[in-house]
Amino acid sequence: MKALFSTLSAFALLITLWFTPSAAIALSADTLTASTPLATLGEDIKATTKDAEGKMQSALGELTGDAGMKIKGEVKQGQAAAMGASSDIKRAAERMR
Repeated sequence: MKALFSTLSAFALLITLWFTPSAAIALSADTLTASTPLATLGEDIKATTKDAEGKMQSALGELTGDAGMKIKGEVKQGQAAAMGASSDIKRAAERMR
């Protein structure tokens, strides 16, 4: 059991490192403009973090054969997409002012 936990921990670390560059890409120049309010930037970071967490959880569920964990990870990815869309709408509303 200890070996399995150690293996899963190592895998989780690898997945986290794998998705870290995607977090930086998601917060690209489009997101980080001079007119981006700090509240919206914080929402973008939360959405990107939740997406990476969901991808990691889904991959871990796939690896272990745990369908429940995989589904929870996919749900988190959906939540992250909704958070990102909300942030985009807020940013667009700010630009229209």
